Amino acid sequence: MEQFFVTIRDIFPYALLIYLVFFLLEVLLPGFVSNNFDLNYVLVTVLILGFFSVFAPIPEKVEETPQKSDRNLIAILTILSFIVLFFRTRDMGVSGLVIAIVGSLIVAGMSVMIIYFPDQDEKEVIEEIKTEDDAVFPSIQRRRFNLSTYLKHGIVLLITMIIVIFFAYKQVNKKAVSTNQKVPSPTVTVSPTIEEVVVPSPLPTPDEKTLKQTPITILNGTDKVGSASAMAAYLRAKKFSVEKTADADRDDYKNALVRFREQDAAVAEYLVETLNDIYLVVDRLPLTSDSSQIILILGKQ
Repeated sequence: MEQFFVTIRDIFPYALLIYLVFFLLEVLLPGFVSNNFDLNYVLVTVLILGFFSVFAPIPEKVEETPQKSDRNLIAILTILSFIVLFFRTRDMGVSGLVIAIVGSLIVAGMSVMIIYFPDQDEKEVIEEIKTEDDAVFPSIQRRRFNLSTYLKHGIVLLITMIIVIFFAYKQVNKKAVSTNQKVPSPTVTVSPTIEEVVVPSPLPTPDEKTLKQTPITILNGTDKVGSASAMAAYLRAKKFSVEKTADADRDDYKNALVRFREQDAAVAEYLVETLNDIYLVVDRLPLTSDSSQIILILGKQ
């Protein structure tokens, strides 16, 4: 029965390592693991193995000195932790890079402490056992190998890395929520319904005489000084007849607005087509007055 518990104790690190790998994959790629099987089954298995491994006899203390593989493990875990943290915080720019660097340095520091600076009490016990063994068997150099002891450092470091990733990810989520709360949500401005003049068929380009007989008044609906004059020069070069320029009733018009009578629709549509080279959107609004002119209000876009 004792050998059964020893076997369980040796299997437990492997099971825990497999669970941690799956957990990391789920953190990095949400749904990659959970969409295929329930990760809780692995967790329950690890807990059961951990419970039975408690009843295994305590392994003998063995003196362990840092090996080249330990240094490679530190380097791999440091690089891996940096990649994981940078992947989770890449949207934060410089702040995310700082979090990734600091997190990987913490993992590297804890790795060095665990491997190169063992617990002093444990070291004294190891030295005492070694002294007794040398006294009894002075000519025999004994070297013990235990699987769970060999994997101990890697498991501890993986747990540490997961904790660092978890708290860094929580911090990123808090910052994202905070940013979303600070930025006001865009409000939908309900503007008066603009009734467009329905043109049953494409209108031909008006001739120069028609353009001259349809004066245009340009109103500056922006806070940019000189916009109306610049537009007047532009339209005159296009053979339009600009009667006057002035400021609009306000300076926060977003889009350009063309107001015209139904009988001036041909010139108005030609004007809109010309303005499409400058404005992305040109609104139309019928003009109810009897003034034989077209009113163009300039917008910011």
